[in-house]
Amino acid sequence: MRAIHDDAAAVLAGVVPEDPRNPATWPTWASLASHSTAPHLHLAHRPELRTTLVGALHFLIRSGRPRHAVELASALREEWTGQLGRDHPDVLTCMHYLGHATSDSGDVLEARPIIADTFVRCRATLGDEHPDTLHSANDLAAVHRQLGVDAEALRICEDTLARRRRVRATHTRTR
Repeated sequence: MRAIHDDAAAVLAGVVPEDPRNPATWPTWASLASHSTAPHLHLAHRPELRTTLVGALHFLIRSGRPRHAVELASALREEWTGQLGRDHPDVLTCMHYLGHATSDSGDVLEARPIIADTFVRCRATLGDEHPDTLHSANDLAAVHRQLGVDAEALRICEDTLARRRRVRATHTRTR
C-alpha cells in the first residue's frame, strides 16, 4: 500500500499545472485536486506535495468551490500545524486560504477569527511589510467591511496602504 501512495505522490508532484488563477488551467487543476484530496491517499503529510496542495486550494477557491477548499484547508492546517508549527509559512498560507474559503462559503462570522489570527501571526512571524502580512491585512479589512465594521475596515486599509507605499518606495530606491 505504501508503494501505491508513493507512486501517487510522485505523479501528483510531477503534474503541477500553471497558475490556478487562470481558467485555462482549471481542467488540469480539477483533475489534480480530485486526486490530491482523495481521503484514501492521505497526502497532506508529504512535504513534496505542499506546493501542489496549496495550488489546489487556490484553484478550489477561484473556481467557486469554497466548501471543498474549506475541507481541504482544514485538513492541511491540522496536519501541517502538527508537523511544522503554527507559524510556519506553509501553515500561514493554508490559514489564509481557509479564511478566504470560509468567507466565500458565506460564513463571514466564522472567517473573521481565522483571518484575524492569520494576520497577527503573519505580522509577528514575517514582519509588518511582508507581502503575506499585507494580504492578510487586506483580508481582515474586507471581512470587517462585510460585517459592517466600517471604521475598523477603513483604519486597517489606511494602515495597509501606508505600509505598501513604504515597501514600494524602498523597492523603487533599491533598483
